[in-house]
Amino acid sequence: MIIFTFFGEVKTEPVHKPGFLITIPLVVLAALSMAGGFLEMPENMGTWHLFSRIFENVLPEPKLTMGENAEVFFQVLSAVVSIGGVWIAFRIFFKKPSLAGRFRENRLHAFFLSGWGFDRLYDRMIVKPIVWLSETDKDDIIDMAYTFIARMNNWFHFLLSLTQNGKLRWYALTVTIGVVIMLMFMIRL
Repeated sequence: MIIFTFFGEVKTEPVHKPGFLITIPLVVLAALSMAGGFLEMPENMGTWHLFSRIFENVLPEPKLTMGENAEVFFQVLSAVVSIGGVWIAFRIFFKKPSLAGRFRENRLHAFFLSGWGFDRLYDRMIVKPIVWLSETDKDDIIDMAYTFIARMNNWFHFLLSLTQNGKLRWYALTVTIGVVIMLMFMIRL
């Protein structure tokens, strides 16, 4: 991305410089990014730990079992892999763009472009089984009970809507009959 952004061909020429609304947040983010790497220093580079003491009372302190040389080895290994990746990208995309063109025709490029197959894996391992379960389970006894309750509500709604005729006297008579029936039940009890 660095090669494409800073050393690649210009697609569009900028028409103006960014204003303070963009520059100030970018400067703040750049400063925080630079300082963020120094908040937790490895043991062989100093003993400055700002955040590892937060969980000291809850989680046990990690101990190095292989010694200090292992930490240095992994630091050097990660630096070599990172710098090697940048060097390979520089050679392929900047020095010999024809290699990049041949790579675009490769199946490996399609694999990387498709997100390393994670979408396909997620679809097959999670989405399709859940869809199959929901399709299989859509007409079970619980769904039938809820369908029955919904249909009964619609039927009662239809019956009650027949009483809504807009005549206030009929409403008052219906309420009076309901009160009389309730009083009769209460007197019996």
